[in-house]
Amino acid sequence: MRKIAIFVEGQTELHFVSRLITEVAGYGNVAIELWLHRGGAYSKLREEGASPEVADVFVMLVNCCGDGVKTSILERKSLLFAKGFEAILGLQDLYPKPIEDLDRFQAGLDKGLADLGENIKIFLAVGEVEAWFLNEFTHFEKLDSKLSVSYISKESGFNPEEESAETEVRHPAGKLKEIYALADIRYRKREGDTHRLVSYINYENMYLSVRGISKSLDCFLSGLETVLFPSSAE
Repeated sequence: MRKIAIFVEGQTELHFVSRLITEVAGYGNVAIELWLHRGGAYSKLREEGASPEVADVFVMLVNCCGDGVKTSILERKSLLFAKGFEAILGLQDLYPKPIEDLDRFQAGLDKGLADLGENIKIFLAVGEVEAWFLNEFTHFEKLDSKLSVSYISKESGFNPEEESAETEVRHPAGKLKEIYALADIRYRKREGDTHRLVSYINYENMYLSVRGISKSLDCFLSGLETVLFPSSAE
């Protein structure tokens, strides 16, 4: 069984990436453990997906609680590789940095991250993972039938079907909150709200279509595919 570790910034990313991995790899193929890394201590939350006894892939998915994805990876990578982990991925937001800083910030993340023979990569969501949610426009009408693309475009000035949120929206979480408010729905980064959002996302649409309008999503999905299906990537 292949073992992979993924470090993310916060709770929203934790639940989203867990569901995304399950959808991409198939429920019966991946075992996931959710962890918190806070104040230097690790605590296990729960297990999701398939049983480790039958899964092809084991994923340790860590919420860094805003303490720094790169810092957490650097602190833990030696232990993880010693325990047989084959790859370590990270996911964090570019925001509040502007898209013009993308290349410079990515270079800074890459510097000193991986030693020879180590498979480590941190991916950036431009500007936040909420940009990916914005372009998965089908989930809005699941939340409320009034949230059609035409209505959202008229009221918010952003067309989630045709415009790329990562290039056209400075603060994606703020825009998502604005759109939800059109239907009197509050967008908060609480666990219940996060679970609701994650459950309404159409992952097939995100995997097949949204990645075509979002370069950062496509990059992250390609990274997942490489570690989940290494024989296909060769």
